[in-house]
Amino acid sequence: QQRRHEPVRPIAVGDTVLVSSLGTTGRVLGLGDGSAEVQLGRMKTRVPVSDLELREQPREQGRQGRTELRVERAQSAPSIELDLRGRRAEEVSRELDRYVDDAYLSGLPMLRIIHGKGTGVLRDVVRDFLRAHPLVESYRSGASEEGGEGVTIATLARR
Repeated sequence: QQRRHEPVRPIAVGDTVLVSSLGTTGRVLGLGDGSAEVQLGRMKTRVPVSDLELREQPREQGRQGRTELRVERAQSAPSIELDLRGRRAEEVSRELDRYVDDAYLSGLPMLRIIHGKGTGVLRDVVRDFLRAHPLVESYRSGASEEGGEGVTIATLARR
């Protein structure tokens, strides 16, 4: 009888896996050095293979040709602060998504997102985004010395 953490076969590129530490499933994009590059929705992350549990068989049968893997990484570690003042609400989601992913992959524990006070529309967009993002553990308004209601402080999930 097979135990739960002993896979039927080794994990391979294309497999759907559960990332135990994050409690979410993703698709394996690459393997090497005891770790795996895993696509989790719009985010890619590298995790130890020991943190993965196989969920389904790999890739579609009959596919041929090369698969290209393109990994976008920040040129340097992202700043702990992102200034969105003056941006349109429609523009911020993509930038916020990239920023949160890069910050998580860089190991930042928290983020300071400056959206300004204004009408509050940008603040609401930022907080709605953070509320739904799987890598954001919590968020709060900035304290008065941090910028008050013009700033949102987000705490990222631990790796």
